[in-house]
Amino acid sequence: MRFHQHLSEDTRYRRYHAAKGDLTTSDLRYLTAEQRDRVHARMRDIVGRNLPGTSATISFREAYPPMPPTDGNMALQRLYSEISVAAGYGKVEASHPSVRGAGDVQFVAAMLDSLDALGAAGGGAHSPTEFLYPDSVERGAVRAAILMYRLGRR
Repeated sequence: MRFHQHLSEDTRYRRYHAAKGDLTTSDLRYLTAEQRDRVHARMRDIVGRNLPGTSATISFREAYPPMPPTDGNMALQRLYSEISVAAGYGKVEASHPSVRGAGDVQFVAAMLDSLDALGAAGGGAHSPTEFLYPDSVERGAVRAAILMYRLGRR
């Protein structure tokens, strides 16, 4: 019976056999630093309770800082959606955090109101099947240009 690619149970003697070493990498997404810290603490607690005769370590490297929703970001998103409707492209809803990717805007989001994902649309991100909806390029450019124009006039 296999539990993991490196862990199996010998049912005759109820002994477990583990490989000498294993390395697992993962990508964690979170909205706030508090959420990140809570998850890291819980994972460290779990790793610290390994079986007798075994050892485990865990480390974290943050590639992108969190970007929590803010009133300012939501106001920008509403303005962007209004612009989209006025341009004839329809309403734009904010994506649920669970389906968002990482963006460079996250490095400045703590300092100013920000939006992300204003460009082209497609699917299969970062894979051999990645594709682009050609019409989305013009749509995104029009929306972004009007947004910058309106923000510049404030």
